Amino acid sequence: MKRLVFLFCAVAVLSCRASAGFDEGVVAYEKGDYATAAKLWRPLAERGNAAAQFNIGLLYENGQGVEKNESLAAGWFQKAGDQGDGLAQFKLGVFYQRGLGVKKDDVQAVQWYRKAAEQGVRDAQHYLGHMYHTGQGVEKDASQAAVWYRKAAEQGHPFAQNSLGNMYRTGRGVPQDLEQAKTLLHKSAEQGNPKAYYNLGHLYRMDSGMRDYSLAAAWFRKAADKGERAAQYNLGLMHENGEGVEKSDVKAADWYLKAAGQGHAQAQYQIGKLYCNGRGVPKNYSQGLAWMRKAADQGDVEAMTFIGAAYAIGNGVPQDFQQTSAWLQKAADRNHVPAQAQLGYLYYMGKGVPQNYEKAYALFRPAAEAGHANAMGALGSMLEKGEAVKTNETDALKWYIKAAEAGSHISMKRLAAAYENGELGLRRDPAKARYWLSKADAARKAQL
Repeated sequence: MKRLVFLFCAVAVLSCRASAGFDEGVVAYEKGDYATAAKLWRPLAERGNAAAQFNIGLLYENGQGVEKNESLAAGWFQKAGDQGDGLAQFKLGVFYQRGLGVKKDDVQAVQWYRKAAEQGVRDAQHYLGHMYHTGQGVEKDASQAAVWYRKAAEQGHPFAQNSLGNMYRTGRGVPQDLEQAKTLLHKSAEQGNPKAYYNLGHLYRMDSGMRDYSLAAAWFRKAADKGERAAQYNLGLMHENGEGVEKSDVKAADWYLKAAGQGHAQAQYQIGKLYCNGRGVPKNYSQGLAWMRKAADQGDVEAMTFIGAAYAIGNGVPQDFQQTSAWLQKAADRNHVPAQAQLGYLYYMGKGVPQNYEKAYALFRPAAEAGHANAMGALGSMLEKGEAVKTNETDALKWYIKAAEAGSHISMKRLAAAYENGELGLRRDPAKARYWLSKADAARKAQL
């Protein structure tokens, strides 16, 4: 915002030269003599000169020539805004949105942004688009967000170009159009917007119609060098996978650490894994789990599940199945499928929690429906044995087949036995028994 303040002041003071003392105030301001500028503009402001009122508001906002006072700043912006000054109206929107000198009120913020936006103030158009995009002070409406972003983008607003470009990339609020997305993001990037650098990287890495890993890495690097933590994280992924850059765990770790140090949860999880596995950094399970905890504290479900597994195995921490169940519960409560499956196993076996088939079944079921191979196999077993539910061999067979097709060697072996012995409603078929037994052996070896 400070970067825009001087621009606002310059526009305001150049917009009205009709009153004596106004231009002298401009000269004083440009010399850094803010006290004199305030002295010259105040009488004009008190007589109702909107441009002078706006400028006095800026001086109070920034503490230039007067003691900083956001309440007085808001009051002067209100006077100018009530007279139709677009820049003052925009400032009032900012003040209400952020609670500066006035009580925070997103509805009021939207009203003032709209007044300014309708006068063509591009910053207000961008902010109004953002309010529609996020549903602050107004009902969330991606189409309306696109309308206002477009108005600001057409005036060259770099952040609006970036936002509208992303909407074209995802097809949200506008029809998906990757070429339009690329054009807008490049326009924003040409104005030095690091967010656009990042989003171009994302466009070239993730969108199949535009995929170019080398270009993606180049744009991520520009954003990463500006401190964009999401770009640093993505560079880490690209180095880890060798996408358009040298495959290097060392370089991956370096970028993950940069992003993790800025609080990026996924980067914290990734660097945690590298420390635990000794890839790109010296193996240090304690350090790895410390990063995992930081990620988990931000709600990263993969980190929660990893920590739970560490307690189950006793890696870097004492073996403690109660801790395992507690961490898995956190992730399962957020509908993390692997955590649901693992926690279901703990309830089935009575490890760290009282044995409870009903809870085990309740956890296996959603994980199985989401395609988790081991959960599907466990569900089949419980249906076959009548554990927590009535015995149902037809459904059991269905889940065993799904699990086997998803790669569960245990379910493959169960199918082999069923065909060998004529179980689960199947006719004996030695050929199919040998087929599933061979598949099970290959799947088990692949997991070693």
